[in-house]
Amino acid sequence: MTFVEHDLIKWIVILPLAGAIVNGFFGKALTARFGNKPVSIIGCGVVLAAFALSLAVFARLLGTPGRVLVDRLYTWFES
Repeated sequence: MTFVEHDLIKWIVILPLAGAIVNGFFGKALTARFGNKPVSIIGCGVVLAAFALSLAVFARLLGTPGRVLVDRLYTWFES
């Protein structure tokens, strides 16, 4: 099997989490100032962006011999 490192995998999880944090902390202030539209755009936009990234990673996976993608978040020990 061939392992191919890919740095987009972590963003599939981070984008919706970041959107939830922004809407959780600033959603009430954004709604009071601008209405519901910015909160809706953030909420739907980050999920749509994560979906687009997952399609890009899947397309890369189909073109990978052995079909294994690796994304290293943190290296605990170097061997």
